[in-house]
Amino acid sequence: MPKMMQTEYGEWYVPYKPGVLRNLMGQSWFPYLCFFIGLAVFGMAAAVTEGIYKRKDLIQTRKHLLQVLPVLGKRTAAVQVIEFTDYACAFCSEDHFKLQKTLQPYIDRGEVALFTLNIQKLGLAGALGTRFEYCISRHDANHLQPFMDRVFQNNNDVLDAKHYQQHYQQTGGTRSKEVQSCLNSPEATTYQTNLKRYVEKLGVQGIRVSYGSVAVQDHVMGDVRGLERWVQDTVTQNGKLPAEFQREAQRLY
Repeated sequence: MPKMMQTEYGEWYVPYKPGVLRNLMGQSWFPYLCFFIGLAVFGMAAAVTEGIYKRKDLIQTRKHLLQVLPVLGKRTAAVQVIEFTDYACAFCSEDHFKLQKTLQPYIDRGEVALFTLNIQKLGLAGALGTRFEYCISRHDANHLQPFMDRVFQNNNDVLDAKHYQQHYQQTGGTRSKEVQSCLNSPEATTYQTNLKRYVEKLGVQGIRVSYGSVAVQDHVMGDVRGLERWVQDTVTQNGKLPAEFQREAQRLY
């Protein structure tokens, strides 16, 4: 504690002594210290901001996408096929079942995983289908694939929540109340919008994703007539794409 000093007039005062901070500020290296501290604070703020953004936007990469999409077969299969479709697209129904029939032997042997990506380009009906997909997967996962197949068998009319609910119940689903209450939940909304955003991201990358498009590993096929040959060759090479396939297909990711 500073000592009190008495003047010749009998007054007391405390001699001024610069504080520690003022002493530091007078040092030649102090501005550099401030610069590096500011840089560190900025870096930490940027990292926190990026973390928050990634939590809001779950689907950032192909790896994230394949963790959340509905799958027929083992999710960890060496060969991954993505079907681009829309629940509200009546023209997609035939291709949906042809694809399953073509790949079923490989799926049964655990060699291929078939993922379904609803691209939601038909307005509210497509978006609503994605929310049903999410809610059924959370509350009655065993009925997700039967629900999806039934929708494709009966989607030649405008689909609304009532139609989707009926299709779910007709597959033997018994969690209608839970599914219904889930539809407008923040989680279902986030899943639906994130999938839509990811499809838009693919479009920005110059890939024309449309109904009936198929991706094997990370390459899009414009003509699926040779799909079985590409899949068979890729399975034979344990997931490595044949050179011929790489030349003819567009890279998706």
